[in-house]
Amino acid sequence: MHTPPARIPVPSRRSASVLMAAWLAVDLFGTSCAFTVPIDDDRGNDTGAARVIIADPDSADPDPNTQPDPVVPCELLAAASLPVPDTLDAYYRDPVRVRLSEPDPSASIRLLTTAGVSIDGRLSVLDDGTVVQFEPNQPLEPETEYRATAIYCDGTESESWAFTVGSAGAPLACDPGGSAYVLELASARWNTPVGFGGVVPLIVSDSLLIGIFNASDGRIEARVAPGTPTSQDRCQPTTTLPSAELTGPDISLGSTTTMVTYNGSTVTLQDWRVDATILPDCSGIAGGRTRLHLDAREVADVVRLGASETSADTLCTFLTTYESGCTGCDSDGQPYCFAVDVEGITGTALEGTVDCVGAADCHPDCEASTCDDPTAGVCAG
Repeated sequence: MHTPPARIPVPSRRSASVLMAAWLAVDLFGTSCAFTVPIDDDRGNDTGAARVIIADPDSADPDPNTQPDPVVPCELLAAASLPVPDTLDAYYRDPVRVRLSEPDPSASIRLLTTAGVSIDGRLSVLDDGTVVQFEPNQPLEPETEYRATAIYCDGTESESWAFTVGSAGAPLACDPGGSAYVLELASARWNTPVGFGGVVPLIVSDSLLIGIFNASDGRIEARVAPGTPTSQDRCQPTTTLPSAELTGPDISLGSTTTMVTYNGSTVTLQDWRVDATILPDCSGIAGGRTRLHLDAREVADVVRLGASETSADTLCTFLTTYESGCTGCDSDGQPYCFAVDVEGITGTALEGTVDCVGAADCHPDCEASTCDDPTAGVCAG
């Protein structure tokens, strides 16, 4: 019989062969009573909207020639899906999530302050019922520690795990106007397409930069530009984004449709919504979430799936491997539109600002400028 480990296990990264063995273990040893399982570091911030690589923590490196013993139900401890145990920068508006091996109607999560005060909130389940989510009724306090416990299998309790909320959510001690950030999309939590973040650096060559050029009267105005993790590519045009609401440190943009120029192509962001929080010292962005619909016929011009050019049909087929796919577009009913839902987006501050660039290959700081008058690429605002 398996003996539970002494603490919440979060195994280290494993080789691809071991990960495949873990998948097989899940398929072979499902049980009738749900239990929680450790989550691999590669998916430690799992959204709960995707399957994850899981395995018995005592079999991190199983012998492929040996048939492992079946896992005994209710004897594995809870592994935090979100936030990661012992993290010091949990986002103050995030829920708490744990993943179960199977749906368990009795499962719940208890969240306490270090003084033992219970946090009120709402329980729900995600995915196919295997992810339990607790949403506090009020945002958690920045720079405050909390302890969570998973309760499952009709009363079995995990060992509690601690996490500390980061500084995001505290009042701004800076003026975000004139700040610029490089967004970290690859490490964000991709709800749809599921687990897509690891693919982003492989199919999109440029980093995504956001420059805030005005923050006043409860509104924030920004522009988007391609570039590297440290600087803007001033050979490519920028796009001014729709004005968003700024409430304290929190940014929010309700449903809107806008067009963005990127890598020489224009992509329409349909039903686009954004939420994020500026850190108190303007050194970064935390808790970013974006939801929108895209048309594969436009996106195919931006991404590359291999050496040859990507077609809309190829992109839609590729998305099916990430539990997504294309459906009919509102514009013409053709089956080329797909949803995107990403949360946990962070941004790191850049030195300087994101300049407004009005034309491709036409700016004084563009080494490849082809303009007779490079200043013609400089735009106002």
